[in-house]
Amino acid sequence: QQNSVERLSIVGAVNELISTRGTSALFSGFGVAVIGSVPSMAVYFGVYQFLKKQLVNLWGPKWHILAYAVSAALSNFIAAWFRVPAEILKVRLQANVYSSVLEGILDIHKRGGIGQFIETQSVMLQIIRDVPYAVFCLVAYELLRSAVMKSKTDDQSAKLKEENAPAEGQKKAQLGFSSMWIGAVSGGLASLLSNPMDVVKTRWMVAPAKYSGIGDVVMHLWNTEGTAAFFKGATARVSQKMPS
Repeated sequence: QQNSVERLSIVGAVNELISTRGTSALFSGFGVAVIGSVPSMAVYFGVYQFLKKQLVNLWGPKWHILAYAVSAALSNFIAAWFRVPAEILKVRLQANVYSSVLEGILDIHKRGGIGQFIETQSVMLQIIRDVPYAVFCLVAYELLRSAVMKSKTDDQSAKLKEENAPAEGQKKAQLGFSSMWIGAVSGGLASLLSNPMDVVKTRWMVAPAKYSGIGDVVMHLWNTEGTAAFFKGATARVSQKMPS
């Protein structure tokens, strides 16, 4: 987790986790993450698809990328409220604050009732991280995909003139492969750019009593660990996001 001042490589972090907490530590928060993703993803995709259709119809196909970006931003804003409860539990389980989900639920409820599961600062940090990530990832994907499609169309037009056009199955395979690497690049760049807010979000969610607010987390990181602190965990985060 990003709560430690000591800098560890991914391999070093894995070895330390296994040696101190066992192999099961690598899957801390897995169940919470899976269960928590169901309502948040359902809300996200439901709102996104609805807004995308409405905005494309309203603004026209010419502005489809803007419609996608606005739809992604608004749907992530709403989904964040459903995502935060599981996210708080997940990061605290991973940081070994709680030994079980039940302990976490009882402790959080004890500290502030049901409202503590959607504590305002945590929700705002989730939004500040997720909205830019989603918008940049989607816009980058659409722009890269449009550029690649145009390049392939021009190339295929030239091959048609030479009567050497690729077979239909081959074209579909090429498009599928292109979509995969474009998605990986877009997701990786978006993850890297949003990593500073992921660090801030994690620090706050793990130990909110340690700070007076979001600004205090940022200043504490800056003053005690320097600018490099905002990119801790970036390699792991990018590695996780690119294939997914």
